[in-house]
Order: sequence, then C-alpha cells, then structure tokens
Amino acid sequence: MRALTAIATLLLSTSPAMAVVRGTITPKEFAAAINKADAALVPFRTGRLAATDVRSIRCLAPDEEPTEFQCTWQHRIRGRWVARKTWLVIDAKGWQVMDA
Repeated sequence: MRALTAIATLLLSTSPAMAVVRGTITPKEFAAAINKADAALVPFRTGRLAATDVRSIRCLAPDEEPTEFQCTWQHRIRGRWVARKTWLVIDAKGWQVMDA
C-alpha cells in the first residue's frame, strides 16, 4: 500500500512544465532494494548493504516514465564515500533495481 501511495504522490505532484519527477526514498528503502537485486544488476555489492552506508540519495525520472528513476547516491566503503548511479523502479512491490 505504501508503494501505491508513493506512486500516486509522485504522479500528482508533477506539473506539465516539469522536465523531471523527483522520487523520495529513504536510505533503508534504498539499501533494501540493492540487497534484494540480482547480483548482476549491482556488481559493486560485495555483501549486505546497510542503510548507514548510503547517503545523499537523489532520484530523478523523466516525465515520460515517472516510475523509473536514475538515482545518484554515495556508498561508504572502508570509511570513504564513493559516488554511484543506480536505476530504480517503484511499483506495487516497492522500490527495485531496474533490470536492463
């Protein structure tokens, strides 16, 4: 139900003049999406990703596909923050890493 509410919020909050749709996802939701993804889709994952190892998430979607988001984020690896990009989709199952 929460995913459907998020989709409705995203769709209703966009205006025709906007070029992109912003998605809101917490570090906990983001880490869960990465952790449940097929390993081939997230080759940087070497173990279970913790929410505390994710920060600065910014997800944007083009107008024509408001449920698919390119997310830029930072991943803590051995005390350093590494910039990453990951495509996610939100649907009735929640946030998921997109399959190519």
